[in-house]
Amino acid sequence: MKSVQILGFLACAALAASAGDGGFTVRNVSAAQRWPWAQTVDIEFYLQAPESGTKATLGAQFRIDATVNGATKTLTGLNTTAVFGEGYHSVQWAPTVDFPNATLKGVSFNVVVTNAPCSCRYMTVDLDTGKIAYYVIGFSNQVNSATYKTRYMAFKYIPSTLSAEWQAISGKDSFTLGTGDESAYGQTASEKVREAAAEVRLTKGFWLAVFPATVGQLNRLGAGTDTNNVMSAGNWTYEALRGADTPGGPYCWPQATAVDSSKPLGRLRAKTGLAFDFPTEAQWEYAARAGTTTPYVCASDATSLRAMASLTTAVGTKPANPWGLYDMIGCRNQWTLTLGRSADNTLDSSFCLHAAGDDPAGQTPAYATPYRVTRGSHSGCGNSDSVMIRVTRSAYRYPQKSASPADAEKDNCGARFALTTNHP
Repeated sequence: MKSVQILGFLACAALAASAGDGGFTVRNVSAAQRWPWAQTVDIEFYLQAPESGTKATLGAQFRIDATVNGATKTLTGLNTTAVFGEGYHSVQWAPTVDFPNATLKGVSFNVVVTNAPCSCRYMTVDLDTGKIAYYVIGFSNQVNSATYKTRYMAFKYIPSTLSAEWQAISGKDSFTLGTGDESAYGQTASEKVREAAAEVRLTKGFWLAVFPATVGQLNRLGAGTDTNNVMSAGNWTYEALRGADTPGGPYCWPQATAVDSSKPLGRLRAKTGLAFDFPTEAQWEYAARAGTTTPYVCASDATSLRAMASLTTAVGTKPANPWGLYDMIGCRNQWTLTLGRSADNTLDSSFCLHAAGDDPAGQTPAYATPYRVTRGSHSGCGNSDSVMIRVTRSAYRYPQKSASPADAEKDNCGARFALTTNHP
């Protein structure tokens, strides 16, 4: 007969918030064994739902890690791995499943929320304190205000292509990155090659900033003092926002995922403890299209496209796309993580073509001055109707040097930040 006795419990713990926990947090973890009449251990913890969430219905999956004599093991002998609703929860653990015929001298438990239904569709970050709050879809009526363009940065949850939400829209578990023949909309022969379609699955959901980063937001992340400016921030290189893009260096994506702690993205990570970054090119286009498959998302002719493009008005003054994201196209060129050229030259043959498959991260640069893909066009391209029609297509992509874009382009370069999650 299997028998396990636990001689005392150490201080129990709860893991801090993580990117995949849907905003749930855990506190007040305790445990008690029913010894000597039973071996079952009752583990109790308090589940805190996201701020502004529907606390009666939100649920979360979790795991419990037990640490004994410095060694940690994820428990399998639990009677449940999912709980619903905010409040105290008690789960039962059969220690004979994980530690048969043992006497355990002290055990600590760590409760980790691993997956939560993303009923909260908006997230905000207080750029002064790093505090994160979550909101349901009704928050869309509040998000387009100066508050969320200055002190706070607002994010919208974008479901993965594996989610029921996406599959209800598209009827498949992938999306088409790039396009086919759009020559009728000004697409050049070389663009037709480098925009060639690829079928991509994004297996993880992600949060994407509702607006391009504003002057006020970046200044709160150490870039200056004008903290109330709601214009999109321009004149930003990839390296100035993320860190030196040196092949083999500590910040060179996808070989490394770290960012420079002295840059705005590094400061955002430090304030929140979460791995914010630029989106990949596939994430950006998937979010920008928002289920649409036409050349344009919110407009279809030169007049309306020109009305969409502006660098001189506050972000959020033009219509949002179907997923509630503003100024995806026609505001600033927005940096992505994806490498744009495989060699340091301007020949079309050096373009990195779209990669198909799951979660494409792009190539690792092997030359000294990498190009990264910018997306979204910008209003400065609209010197003529023909140019405007060509560059405001959802598939349009434009690689630029991460350290030093051309002088004519640098002022039009900005960004929006993203956070990839662990759940669909």
